[in-house]
Amino acid sequence: MAIQNIYFVPHPPIIMQEIGGRDVEKVEETVSAYHKVAKQIAEDKPKTIVFISPHGLSFDNGTCLYDAISLKGDFEMFGESTIIFQKNIDQELTRSIESFMDESDFTSILMTHELVKSYNRSLKLDHGVMVPMYFIDQYYRDYRVVHITPGGTSLLENYRIGMQIRKATEQANDCVLVCSGDLSHALKNSGPYAFHKEGPILDRAICNAVKNQDVETLLTIEDTCLENAAQCGLKSFLMGFGALDGYAYESALYSYEGPFGVGYMVARLTPLAKSDSFYGTFTTKRAQLFDERVGRESLYVSLARLTIAHYFKTRRMLKQAEFKKIILESDLYPFTVEDVATFLEALSDERKGSFVSIHKKHALRGCMGTIEPAFSDLYDEITYNAIVAATEDPRFNEIGLDEMADLEITVDVLMPKESVQSLEAFDVKRYGMIVEKGRKQGLLLPNIDTVTNVKEQYRICLDKAGIYMDQEVKLYRFEVIRFE
Repeated sequence: MAIQNIYFVPHPPIIMQEIGGRDVEKVEETVSAYHKVAKQIAEDKPKTIVFISPHGLSFDNGTCLYDAISLKGDFEMFGESTIIFQKNIDQELTRSIESFMDESDFTSILMTHELVKSYNRSLKLDHGVMVPMYFIDQYYRDYRVVHITPGGTSLLENYRIGMQIRKATEQANDCVLVCSGDLSHALKNSGPYAFHKEGPILDRAICNAVKNQDVETLLTIEDTCLENAAQCGLKSFLMGFGALDGYAYESALYSYEGPFGVGYMVARLTPLAKSDSFYGTFTTKRAQLFDERVGRESLYVSLARLTIAHYFKTRRMLKQAEFKKIILESDLYPFTVEDVATFLEALSDERKGSFVSIHKKHALRGCMGTIEPAFSDLYDEITYNAIVAATEDPRFNEIGLDEMADLEITVDVLMPKESVQSLEAFDVKRYGMIVEKGRKQGLLLPNIDTVTNVKEQYRICLDKAGIYMDQEVKLYRFEVIRFE
């Protein structure tokens, strides 16, 4: 393969003598490991270095590749304007990577100097690329650059993008990948974020994954852990791992430290002979777990899940006849013709509000619904709310099709709300809560694992509505029938 080595490196400007000054002494292990990497790249003599940095221009739904003749950058924002880099872009490889991504239906954008103007931004090298260059260029400068920035896409998608990078490089000259990223920013209270226990947990997981070649652990890290640990490197690293899918490889962890409250890891992956595809094994395992989950789900949840999948593929609603056909023709579902007919008839005869809640690895991924019925029947109510929960919840990016196998879905059918006079009328397990003041309204479903008492339920409803604690509100409670 054309990829000679893959390097995982951090990008804090403070490790550069001109910026960090005496603080550089506190990161001696990182600096020493960086020089080791730079010397190895000089020995590799790559024609192109593919830099993957989280700090370039980023998009929620796709990956950004810089397409220009050359790019320039400096460290002025870090108080050092005299260190300047200017590199020629390997446009042929850049466009080849984008082409392979497009063939595999990944969303990507080739960002040019002209196009970037429409975003009121400029196209330049960022510190996620320039910090590695600072060390590399002390030993080797005869290389062109590919600049890639991951977007707000799933961990698995970034692994698969790495697979497309490898395909493109197989047709190119020798190259190396430099996957730039810091680990947790929540290792100390004195760091950029307050300490969180998930910080060191995540850093250990990433370091162990490198040492033990355990990519699956990284792909299955819970979203809440990633959020609490406040890292910026995992997607870059997963692209690096993905570039070696189908190959055996040697891994080496050169250093890890976090003296400033941010984890810095330096590591190397070296491809060896062709081997079995991890992605193939992983997806087979996921498919088996998915089949087992789907086989246990109620018809209500099957309707929501199939609606979301159908919408992502066609961008239209799932009709009753289509739902019936899928359910009855698939071996995944245990339902009879009579079961489905009775279910659809019941939905057609009912008008009720509903909520569709989506979780991924036990963390909320989307939840939207209607308090009062907004459609002519419950079938349309559920299918509409399933789509908006997956695509329009303002707290999250739109769910990706490759996330479907990991989603846990519940459907709540709401009973009519009733007015109550005080919080004493509530039980968090039994009743949902609605607070109203004028046109402001906040709702919380009942029986949520993380909500343990009525005061907490009330506070969350007020926060959702934007109502202050000392303001008078109207209180309502409601029950639900929850389908799992």
